[in-house]
Amino acid sequence: MFKNIYTKFVVIYISLLILIILLLSGFSMMFFYKQYTDESKVESMKISEKISEQLTNYYNNEITKKELIAWIDAMSFTSNTKIYVLNPDKTIINNIDDSESVFTNENIIKDISKVMDGQTIIKIGLFGQQQNNNIMYLGTPYIYNNEIVAIILLFTPVEQFVNTIENMIYGIISISIIITAIASIIILIISKNISEPIITISKYARQIGKGEEVEDIKVKGRDEISDLAKSFNEMKKEIYAAENIRKEFVANVSHELRTPLTTIIGFLKGIIDGIIPKEEEHKYIEIVYNEANRLKDLTTDILDITKIESGKIKLKKVRFNLSHLLNDICVEFENEIKNKGLILLTEYKKNLVIEADKDRIKQVIINIISNSLKFTQKGYIKLSARVQRGKLLIIIEDSGSGIPKEKIPYIFDKFYTANEYGSATGGAGLGLNIAQTIVKLHDGNIRVDSELGVGTTITIEL
Repeated sequence: MFKNIYTKFVVIYISLLILIILLLSGFSMMFFYKQYTDESKVESMKISEKISEQLTNYYNNEITKKELIAWIDAMSFTSNTKIYVLNPDKTIINNIDDSESVFTNENIIKDISKVMDGQTIIKIGLFGQQQNNNIMYLGTPYIYNNEIVAIILLFTPVEQFVNTIENMIYGIISISIIITAIASIIILIISKNISEPIITISKYARQIGKGEEVEDIKVKGRDEISDLAKSFNEMKKEIYAAENIRKEFVANVSHELRTPLTTIIGFLKGIIDGIIPKEEEHKYIEIVYNEANRLKDLTTDILDITKIESGKIKLKKVRFNLSHLLNDICVEFENEIKNKGLILLTEYKKNLVIEADKDRIKQVIINIISNSLKFTQKGYIKLSARVQRGKLLIIIEDSGSGIPKEKIPYIFDKFYTANEYGSATGGAGLGLNIAQTIVKLHDGNIRVDSELGVGTTITIEL
């Protein structure tokens, strides 16, 4: 029925407001009416009791009929009440002409009959000779010597009260219209303040979905809508950041893939076309082989990054002897380190037991040692491990070129290559990022200490 939240808010709030005003007005008038009628009934009963006392005096011959009538007339005048005292034959006692009949109203005649039977009747309605007047009507029997000898009828005008009620209704209606108008304006403003950010968020969300850039939503106040707007702004920044990372990642991957592929294709084409002499083919085939290996390693790293970022990597933690794993890694790097003229140093106990994902820990250590080899032209590479303050530390130290202090915070970023902070070449800048992520998955920490021209120490804490 309502197409937008703004219309829903306005219609619902105004409807509730009108309903509340009507209910409060109705209950107020009902309460006021009941209060007034109850007081009037009590007052009429008191007058009736006083008349009964005077009638007793009359029947006891303590006062004359003239005195009785005078007293009733005085009471009628002071209480603004028309008082009739009827004989059993329905003639009026307090009237000069005893034979005057009472009213011709059929309802009154029926009620008088009921009162003659001993009932007390109290009503509010249109009675008497002027049927357009609102009257409170009270009829009570007067009993003397266990016999109903008279009927007391009281007619109290309530026209003034009815007029007051009508004026009250008109006043309530006028006030309700004014309150509704003011409240409607306030509701319109509040509803607009509530709906506008939601409409803007919806609009911006569609634009972001289409790849468009949008500005931040202006945040006002400290309510839930403001929190929603803040969350949207933060989400938008995260989406843009992720999109920029994705674009950068694709660009870097494309570049890293294109470089070895260009080298491989160029040298192979040179061999096929006969441009490269036969005696030099072996040298260029070896270069192609190295570039193909580099391409394979890059592809493996990219797959690892993809799995890590998608949360598909599940650690398979087991208890194993870390010392045996470190021995195996040293054997793998032994020839490469010797061929480069470096010394491999080790320092760890024979039985260091750890609970972790063995393959992933091996991957981390190999990535870091591979980096050390790239940046160390002379001297040593040292692999050590020890337990310190309940934590297992794996330390890879080298005597390489070192890293400038201002570059250290960035070395774990994706595609931050060695060429940016040293003289070594090769690699796509993914190894250290993968290593850091794997360590964090183990609830561990990895830190770097380096001095330019002295060397680098990377400590893994598990």
